[in-house]
Amino acid sequence: MDEDKKSLASRLRRGLGPFIILLPLVVLAVLVFAGILYVRQGASESGEGTKFPLPGFVRRWQERRVQARLKEVERLRGKTDAEAVKRLIRLCRDGDARVRGAAAGSVREIKDPRGVKPLIAALKDGHAGARQAAVWALGTIKDARAVEPLIGALKDSDREVRALSAQSLGHINDRRAVEPLIVTLKDCDGDVREAAAWALGSIKDPCAVEPLVAALRDSDGDVRQAAVWALASIKDPRAVEPLIAALKDSDKNVRCAAAWSLGEIGDPRAVQPLIAALKDSSAGVRWRAASWLSQIKDRRAVEPLIAALEDSDRGVRSQAAAALRAITSGDCGGDPEEWRKWWDEQKQRSAASGQGSAP
Repeated sequence: MDEDKKSLASRLRRGLGPFIILLPLVVLAVLVFAGILYVRQGASESGEGTKFPLPGFVRRWQERRVQARLKEVERLRGKTDAEAVKRLIRLCRDGDARVRGAAAGSVREIKDPRGVKPLIAALKDGHAGARQAAVWALGTIKDARAVEPLIGALKDSDREVRALSAQSLGHINDRRAVEPLIVTLKDCDGDVREAAAWALGSIKDPCAVEPLVAALRDSDGDVRQAAVWALASIKDPRAVEPLIAALKDSDKNVRCAAAWSLGEIGDPRAVQPLIAALKDSSAGVRWRAASWLSQIKDRRAVEPLIAALEDSDRGVRSQAAAALRAITSGDCGGDPEEWRKWWDEQKQRSAASGQGSAP
């Protein structure tokens, strides 16, 4: 009996031997297959692949690994040494969207100048998300060492990298960026052109006035609006006439921005166009025009502002009353008839005293 048992055990060992030897290879193959599916699934989250249903044990294994990388991101948060920044940049390329988002957020929070060098190196990373995060962080740190690399990034293949680069150059406010940003006003993407216009307004270099005036004819309304804001920021007299023309733009947001910009510049040439804007079809434009007429305080606006007290929009009526008080130092509330009566009296007194116009 004992010999039979030994013989059976021997035969089992001989029969199962190859399977025991192959077991580690089988486990390894399963893990490799799971890894391939994991990469494909991660790619699918970015729209780059097809999502595959995974076995439960594989999903649990993946989740544990994802949680480990999320903990690593949290551990690296706030660190600015080269190795920490490089690791965060690598995590920006992770197959899981949660890890990529957390890593990008950590990179964008870097504000220590010690992080500038590895962030500049990350501008050459093969993953667009990593480059976007690095560009954002460089704009936050505002270190002059980043200017030339960011100028180079204005030609990046990814439109968001280009737009963020323009924005970051505006934050850094270095005049070396003016000419490259002027060139970027002709980028094929509207968001990039808008960011370039905004950046030029932030830098406030008069060399940008003519290119920004040209941008007022851009096909994208957001670009035109950004150009209007930039011209107001630079406050160059050459911009007044083009901004007056922008009061007739087809986009109400551009017209509203133009009214604000003309008031910001404060040139007397803007008074009559702003008075005309009190009859714009957009309540926002009418409100903005009344607001800035109160700042310019030109008495030619009094009677049109009295008429605006009968506007269909309550906000416009309220702003017109405020403008009248600011310009005349009178106060007849919001009653247009009372204002007309009071203003006629002022004009009569002025005429009687020989001044020839209302005080």
